[in-house]
Amino acid sequence: MSANPRSNEFMMTETEYLAFERNSDIKHEYYRGVVCGDSMFTDDNPQALLNPILIIEVLSSSTEQFDRGAKFRKYRQLDSLREYVLVSQEFAQIERFYLKENDIWEFTDTSGLDSNITLKSIDCTFSLADVYANVVFEPDEP
Repeated sequence: MSANPRSNEFMMTETEYLAFERNSDIKHEYYRGVVCGDSMFTDDNPQALLNPILIIEVLSSSTEQFDRGAKFRKYRQLDSLREYVLVSQEFAQIERFYLKENDIWEFTDTSGLDSNITLKSIDCTFSLADVYANVVFEPDEP
């Protein structure tokens, strides 16, 4: 295991992480060999993360307006949040908001199964074809 001197991150194998996590009172996140520490949860619900850096919402017709409006306004109050992602269920489209310097949110709209998207907050690039691999879209109406 090696520590990143600039942050609360540790590099370890998946086996090392599982052993480490079993013996830890604090739960950590594991991604591509990096363990990020000090996740903060509510006292009454260990599933409710208080300091996310990335939030992904799958849109539905009944919640889309709320997800884009009031919910995103509330999420922007989280000091830890760096990226907010909206995934369409109706067609291959992912919208990404990334927090840049001076509290400016950068918007990226990625559409089409042949497109790729990068989530900067976790340094992850993937194709929309992978995201929508098992989705059957309704045919467009004339």
